[in-house]
Amino acid sequence: TGQVVSRTMTITNSGNSALSVTNISYPACFSGAWTGTVAAGRATNITVTFAPSVVQSYSGTVVVGCNSTSGTNTISCSGAGIAVTRVIGLLGNLAYGNVVTGQVATLSMTITNSGNSALTVTNITHPFGFGGAWTGAVAAGQFRVVTVAFAPTAVQSYSGTITILSDATGGANTLSCTGTGVAPTRVVGLLGSLAFGNVVTGRVTKSAMTITNSGNSALTVTNITYPSGFSGTWTGAVASGKATNVIV
Repeated sequence: TGQVVSRTMTITNSGNSALSVTNISYPACFSGAWTGTVAAGRATNITVTFAPSVVQSYSGTVVVGCNSTSGTNTISCSGAGIAVTRVIGLLGNLAYGNVVTGQVATLSMTITNSGNSALTVTNITHPFGFGGAWTGAVAAGQFRVVTVAFAPTAVQSYSGTITILSDATGGANTLSCTGTGVAPTRVVGLLGSLAFGNVVTGRVTKSAMTITNSGNSALTVTNITYPSGFSGTWTGAVASGKATNVIV
């Protein structure tokens, strides 16, 4: 109901003279005005629309008023008005696990519409620590993927329900989300054999020292100090779970 569907009706003239159409009458909720002439041996296509206003069955006869001398000037039409449905559904795993405070993790949530009319989303509400604004339309039988972010500000557990505000006539408009804020860790480790053995004075021998970071946040190296005779300047960042080689 409230929508319009079109079909085609063809008026033919198998006579030997022009056929003049003066009027076309339709039953309730059907329409398609046209007047004019159909030449001998020709045909004209007329667009007929059906626009149901209530939930019920419709049927009747279309009558073409014309100056025909014979033939059939009627055709049956039928249709059913059905209720508008906008059936919302939410899909997605929004269990973020551990996320370092101050960082942002993202996952996807899918909004589906299994109804017969477009679903309009007007707002999305999130529990504290979660976010992902989106508004718009989801066509009948279609879906929309929305990014949901988790940005913990404290070392604690977060959980709650995301709610989609829309003009849905049915379905489930909520989805749970969970996550835990954890403290940043930067765990430095040093690997490598720096036992150079005997080296002739005035010569330089090199070996690699590996700086590792087994923490969950980037490690910033600001300086490396060496005992007399050794050197190897390097500063920079070692990403979480990564390593960097420094020549000593």
